[in-house]
Amino acid sequence: MALSETLRDAAAKVTGRDVEHVSRFHSRRGEVCHARDLLEIPVLAWQRLTRTARRSPWMAPAAVRGLNRILRPEDVLLELGSGASTRWFAHRVRRVVSLEPNPEWAERVQFELRDCANAEVRSGTIEDLFVATFLEIRPTVLIVDHSDEPRLSRTDAIRLAVRNGVPPRLIVLDDSDRMDYCLAGKILGAWSANRFTGFRDKPMRLTETTVFTRVS
Repeated sequence: MALSETLRDAAAKVTGRDVEHVSRFHSRRGEVCHARDLLEIPVLAWQRLTRTARRSPWMAPAAVRGLNRILRPEDVLLELGSGASTRWFAHRVRRVVSLEPNPEWAERVQFELRDCANAEVRSGTIEDLFVATFLEIRPTVLIVDHSDEPRLSRTDAIRLAVRNGVPPRLIVLDDSDRMDYCLAGKILGAWSANRFTGFRDKPMRLTETTVFTRVS
């Protein structure tokens, strides 16, 4: 029994199977990756080997490229969950406010932003900070990439964003292939949705990021 369990664990590690994925090549919905997505694997493997990770949003690479094209210098961006992405966004829009529940991580990211006068990290739970910050800065872009909290999941944040005043022109939902986030597509049913798939490192499995664009 011990040997069979060891073999199963080894097979799962090789294929990337987990509770959400059939394999590392399948989305959480069970869809197989595109051939173009496979081209990202050697790049990610090399970056892991050489420890030269990209300083960009940790989402589907195609979504990062898409955002690089459609973000505007005049945009005001609200980010739920901070990281290397915060600095990346700060170089592309007028203002960035990032909400981060981990105070130590918030301090670290804020230090990385010391030369970015247009960006700040606010430390505290997303559920406590979100509505007040949203109404204060009136973001044109909302990045939804935080860990779900008891009273504010990613879907909850999207629902509040469309109920409080003028919604952003873009809402970006990372890990949009999670079954728990299917409701987001219904909430934003009238919006245009661009789904981007691709691999990201640690763990190297297929993921999906959806960029919702408000239709005037």
